[in-house]
Amino acid sequence: MEKIAFGTKLWLLLVGLILGGDVFALWTGRETFTEALGRALEHPRRRWLVILSWTIVTKHLFLNEHFKYLDPIGVMAIGVKLIKR
Repeated sequence: MEKIAFGTKLWLLLVGLILGGDVFALWTGRETFTEALGRALEHPRRRWLVILSWTIVTKHLFLNEHFKYLDPIGVMAIGVKLIKR
């Protein structure tokens, strides 16, 4: 059996957290991730933080090979690798 890569385990953990969190929120009558996002997007100032954050993550995940210097997450990873040396 093939060993599961660490990054894959992180994605599975993230999916589990989101699904589990939403199920728990629905079960207990609390706000879900989707409702929290909608509420944040309705806020006059907070919406821009959400939009900026979403843009950074989307750029990192889908356009990682293009404009690496415009990727704060990638720059952070490069910095960690340099410090680790």
